[in-house]
Amino acid sequence: MNGVFDQAALTAWIDGVIAWSRLQVADPWVWAQLAILLAAYGIAHLAARPLRLRLERRLQDRKVRFVPVRLAQAAPTLIRPVLFLAGVWLAIGVIVEVAEPGRGQLLRILASLVTAWVVSRLGSSLIRNAAAATVQAARARTWATAALR
Repeated sequence: MNGVFDQAALTAWIDGVIAWSRLQVADPWVWAQLAILLAAYGIAHLAARPLRLRLERRLQDRKVRFVPVRLAQAAPTLIRPVLFLAGVWLAIGVIVEVAEPGRGQLLRILASLVTAWVVSRLGSSLIRNAAAATVQAARARTWATAALR
């Protein structure tokens, strides 16, 4: 040991990180998953505005009466993330059927995080007290993040 750090161990760790990074960047499945994520978000972004306007009109006309008011107020803001999730979960289903096990890991992680966010957003929209809703949303997101580890 030449001081505070063991130079050989540190060099070996850095070499391992570089090798792992090269392996991940060179993996075509990583690039395919990133392309799928971008495509899913692009489609969700383009489809969200007309659907949001249509939903807001229906909610204002009171054609939908069975939805709680607070949930109805939150629904239009969640159209883009829900459409994005639908696309990502569909892609995960396709990858599971056609690829080797473990190939859609990036998609699964992102889908789990966004699903947790949508569920916590919906759950917190049902709470009337703004402070309690914020605390509940933070608790749900923390739990979901911990569950992913």
